[in-house]
Amino acid sequence: MVKEQQDFTMFSKNRIVLSVSVTDDDDIPVNLTSYPQIHWFMMNRPHSSTWSISKSVGSGVSVSDAPNGIFIVTLTGSDTAGKTGSFYHEALLIDDNSQSYTITIGTAKLRKSAFDR
Repeated sequence: MVKEQQDFTMFSKNRIVLSVSVTDDDDIPVNLTSYPQIHWFMMNRPHSSTWSISKSVGSGVSVSDAPNGIFIVTLTGSDTAGKTGSFYHEALLIDDNSQSYTITIGTAKLRKSAFDR
């Protein structure tokens, strides 16, 4: 179920909306109604104890199509202000039994705009 190398590039202080499609090993959409918690976070490197950005349902994460396994992560300009470089990001689902499932990992590259002063 883990999708690796889900990399993206954006400019610091910009807004970006990431659409995440969750599928099982046979590429069939996972119904998100079975997962009351969805978390997305970005950190300097895997296993870092400090998160640079953390999002969850109701706070930057919204489920747009639960039966088809689609949720949205919204990063705002204030989320990314002052951040440049390569960061590790990961999303996970948590079911009713508090079991966690990592569903996507990758690298987020944040660049500084020429207009960012």
